Amino acid sequence: MMGSISSKGFPVDEFEAFGTYAHSEISPDGRGQVDGWGLYLDDGKSNGYLGRQAKSAFGNLEFLASVQKLKGENGVAIVHLRNASRGSVRQENSHPFVNGRLALAHNGTVQFEGGPGEDVTDTELLFRYIVEKNASLNFHDALIDGIRQARSRKYTGLVLLATDGSSLFGFRDYIEPDAYYPLSYCSIEGGLMISQVKSKGHEWHDLGKGQLIAVRADGSYSLEEV
Repeated sequence: MMGSISSKGFPVDEFEAFGTYAHSEISPDGRGQVDGWGLYLDDGKSNGYLGRQAKSAFGNLEFLASVQKLKGENGVAIVHLRNASRGSVRQENSHPFVNGRLALAHNGTVQFEGGPGEDVTDTELLFRYIVEKNASLNFHDALIDGIRQARSRKYTGLVLLATDGSSLFGFRDYIEPDAYYPLSYCSIEGGLMISQVKSKGHEWHDLGKGQLIAVRADGSYSLEEV
């Protein structure tokens, strides 16, 4: 999972290289993140998926073509690679999940249950909760409310990237060993990048357990404990 907010273009090569981590063996079951991918963009004028599939991003020509659509764009972009835990392997269960200008991607498992026979991920159920809270709260507060709701349940990890179209948020928490749940950030030209993989050539800073980063459109950010 990786996201960027920038006013001077996205690091397209970083997004392209991220697809190779779909076959990383760091996942708990050793399978990698091969069950789907999604790439989302909000450029301030419109928003939506640049691509989304229920298959591995590794060596995937559609994934690579979707990443190329980021060239010349500004705003907020999020890419996610899925290792299915709840919900079947299908396109509709590939992250990020989107409602209006709100979007959320998540790694980890949370004890949320859908309706009888509903084929849905725990992440989408968490996102529905946050969207509902956003009707009466600003997105920052709705996101924190959702994090606290998830923590009140059984969970393995809460590694999140989320946006309301104007800011990018990252959060990291976990119960299981932290090797599978990293999240770090670094400055880029015109903005900031948040990623679970530290690529070379950047000065990375790790988010601590229970730490939230909120990044504004100019790349400035604040950190808080949740």
